[in-house]
Parts: sequence; C-alpha cells; structure tokens
Amino acid sequence: YRRAGESLPPEPYTRELFDEFTTDHCWLPYSDAAATLEQLREQGYLLGVLSNFDFRLERLLQNLGLDIRVDAVVASFQNGFEKPDASAYRSAAACF
Repeated sequence: YRRAGESLPPEPYTRELFDEFTTDHCWLPYSDAAATLEQLREQGYLLGVLSNFDFRLERLLQNLGLDIRVDAVVASFQNGFEKPDASAYRSAAACF
C-alpha cells in the first residue's frame, strides 16, 4: 500500500503489466460516458476528473478518448491528498 504522492517504479518484469493498465482494453467506461460528458459541456458545465489513481491517469483517459471531454484532471499523486480528504476536492476545485 502506498500513500498519495508516493510512486515506486515497478520492477522490470512488471513494467509490461503496469503499463497495460493504461490501455483502453483494460477499462470499460459506461457506453454513454462520452456522450454524457459532451452533453454536459454543451450545457456549459466545467468538467473534471479527481482520482486516487497514479501518474498513468492522463494517459489512460487519452487512451479511452475521454481526456478531450474534461477540462481538468487531478490525481492524488499530484497534490498529495487522497479522496475522501477535503483537501483533494479543494485542490481539484482550484483548477477552475
């Protein structure tokens, strides 16, 4: 278990598996996720992702085609606060 902000490089034999979890075939967004995000943006909402995921989050969202549908992406490793800590939410809100 690692705390927010701690990032240990994987051993060489696990690098492939570690990287695999940023690919689009390891995750399945809801079928209406992209359309819902687009609709919310068209209605004027600012959208963000706040996650306890690590530095791979932005690459994962890119591979899923969701990065272009949000205005901000904040992962706990960036700000050192994990959800449900209120500081994590304040950090994300500061992006807007």
